[in-house]
Amino acid sequence: ETAERMEHPLFGFSVGELPDIAMTGEITLAGLVMPVGGVKEKVLAARRLGIKRVILPKENEQDLEDLPDTVRREMQFYFPERIEQALEIAIPNLHDGVKKTTMESVGKS
Repeated sequence: ETAERMEHPLFGFSVGELPDIAMTGEITLAGLVMPVGGVKEKVLAARRLGIKRVILPKENEQDLEDLPDTVRREMQFYFPERIEQALEIAIPNLHDGVKKTTMESVGKS
C-alpha cells in the first residue's frame, strides 16, 4: 500500500488523513504544558496552512487577545494544562488504539 493509504494502528486514522490541528508548547518531565512565546505568529502561520484547530498551553490563553477578531472566530483553540489533555485533544482515539494494540500483542505472545 502507498503511504497515503496506510492505516496507523495506534492513532486510528490513515497517514494521508491527518487531523487538521496544530500544537505548540513545552512539556516538563512531570507532564505539565508550559507556555511559549510567539503565539500570534504561530497561530497566523497555522491559519495560512489551512489549520483551523490549535492546541496552546493554558498559560498562553491571554495571548489570543493579540489576534484579529476574524482569526479568533474562524479557529478553535484548546488550552490543556497537562500532556494527557493535549494528547486527548490531538488524538481523540489514542487510548482506544493503545488498548487495542496492547490486547492484540498480548494474544500473539
